[in-house]
Amino acid sequence: LGNGLGTFVNHKYSTGSDSHPSSLVVGDFNNDNILDVIVANSGTMNIGVFLGYRNGSFTNMITYPTGLDSSPQFIVTSDFDNDKNLDLVVANTEYNNVFLLKGYGNGSFSIAATHATGPFSTPKSIVTGDFDNSNRSDVAIINSVTNNILILSSFAVHPITSRLNYSTGAYSQPDSIAVGDFNHDNQLDIVVANSNSSSIGVFLGLGNGTFESQRIYVIENNARPQSVALG
Repeated sequence: LGNGLGTFVNHKYSTGSDSHPSSLVVGDFNNDNILDVIVANSGTMNIGVFLGYRNGSFTNMITYPTGLDSSPQFIVTSDFDNDKNLDLVVANTEYNNVFLLKGYGNGSFSIAATHATGPFSTPKSIVTGDFDNSNRSDVAIINSVTNNILILSSFAVHPITSRLNYSTGAYSQPDSIAVGDFNHDNQLDIVVANSNSSSIGVFLGLGNGTFESQRIYVIENNARPQSVALG
């Protein structure tokens, strides 16, 4: 917690033995106007929910299983079904799928849907945004081994309205993804860090859920970018 002097007070909350937390998100998951924290625990095959108090402290972790043989590695949040409660999408990296955890507005969740990302795809990172201007949250997933971005439109709709793949280049190994409006046309675009090809790839959005082919910006030989962020 910040003390206003540029330093911080250290507070620790356990995620459990051998849990291997790999990603976290912050949001108001129980609709009390206080921020909560959720972590993806790849080692114990669950997500852990820490509900926040007004004094900056949190409850002990409440866990929700992600299923046998799961390996939750990355997590994002949005209101995917437009019920005014935050939901979660989790990348199950080792088993080549992503799943939707429906939020009930009280800090609890259950698995509502699972979507394959392709054989040997290894989904590594996820972003969410309204790529087709439908007022529903879409999902963009980077598949590190198959070197592509998978766009799933209207993620909470059954069936998903469209599945589109965009190549990041042979042997590029995309490791990180971010979303923003890079060309000021009021449409969301995507940027990826291509580790193995030492480049940044930009996909300009057309506002209908589709994107232009990748524009590649090489950083330098053997730079191997691992992450990308906007600011």
